[in-house]
Amino acid sequence: MKKIQVLLVDDHTIVRNGLRSILENTDEVEVIGEAGTGEEALEKIPILKPQIILVDISMPGISGIELVGKVVKQWANVRPIILSMHNDDAYILKSVEAGAYGYLLKDATRDEILAALQTVKNGDKHFSPAVAAVIANGYLSQIQRVEKASESRKTLLSKKEKEVLR
Repeated sequence: MKKIQVLLVDDHTIVRNGLRSILENTDEVEVIGEAGTGEEALEKIPILKPQIILVDISMPGISGIELVGKVVKQWANVRPIILSMHNDDAYILKSVEAGAYGYLLKDATRDEILAALQTVKNGDKHFSPAVAAVIANGYLSQIQRVEKASESRKTLLSKKEKEVLR
């Protein structure tokens, strides 16, 4: 079985070292490189050709969200997963909108990270349960806003306009 080839993108060396240690102690994953910034990741992706990049959100220069957007536009076969400490609705929803294939919190277990890598490698999306709830709530809120806007447009018609419309 071919190992999942991963590029780690985080501005903290200790985090990259920890992730490398966790991931390389498995038969499923090969860490093929590391980048400390989004710009460095953009330089390494065409050379290393990772299947998946594990990306932190908060980095100097290009943020993780911006990096995800650039990666999914330039390399359809590279799948970004956000790995962040941010459990904030705005970060999560912006990451999904940018094209992230997954979003994990940095308190994720080794098994959860491995499950996410396997799921995303197979072309599916993986979000931790807390993140999935935020995405679902964001989607439902958006539907409600559209429905309210549509409803308010209906009530803006005068009595005469409604007659004409009928």
